[in-house]
Amino acid sequence: MLLVINCVLLLVPCLYSMPFSSTRDRRSDDVSTGALQVIVQEQSALIQSLQAKVAALETTVSDLKTRVSQEDDRLGRVQHAVAFTATLFGPSTQQTLDVGDNAAIKFNDVITNVGNSYDPSTGTFTAPVVGVYAFSLSLEADNVHDSIVVMVEKIVGGIGSAIAYTSVQGAGSDHYDTSSIFVVTHLAVGDKIIARRAWGGNYLNNWLKNSFSGFLVTAD
Repeated sequence: MLLVINCVLLLVPCLYSMPFSSTRDRRSDDVSTGALQVIVQEQSALIQSLQAKVAALETTVSDLKTRVSQEDDRLGRVQHAVAFTATLFGPSTQQTLDVGDNAAIKFNDVITNVGNSYDPSTGTFTAPVVGVYAFSLSLEADNVHDSIVVMVEKIVGGIGSAIAYTSVQGAGSDHYDTSSIFVVTHLAVGDKIIARRAWGGNYLNNWLKNSFSGFLVTAD
């Protein structure tokens, strides 16, 4: 009997200690799980914040690329600025000037020559870039010499072709006849434009009354 009592006394502390130990373990696990959940939530919020910042940066980069492209286009237009105006001018003692027989008219008095693409010594404009160009030609004849027909000629690979004609009446008119044309054409690099006497008389009035102009509308 005494032996049984001693065994019971030995088991009682063990029984009391077992449930208390299990409760502490569960509480410890619950605390660890809660802490991890808080960390996960914080990291998730941080990731969302970073994603929003990345999206904002991507938008900013896209806007900057657009601005850079627009600025490149603007600089390209500035670099390709092409324009000229020249008039026909000779000695002040001469009322009329002989423009030659089927030759390019040399508008020798240069007023504007942005890009230096017009050569007054030959009367030739040479396209420096590929693009669309516009040209105008204004003429005045006297009433003594024969009427003159002038063409705007496009020269590609050394071969010329007329793209527009105009004429001014000479002898028989009771006034000084004037005429003008405006033409738009596409040119490749090295293509040339001249104003050439086509047929009729050879004379135009002097003193800046005849002009030849051109400019680049848009580069390709």
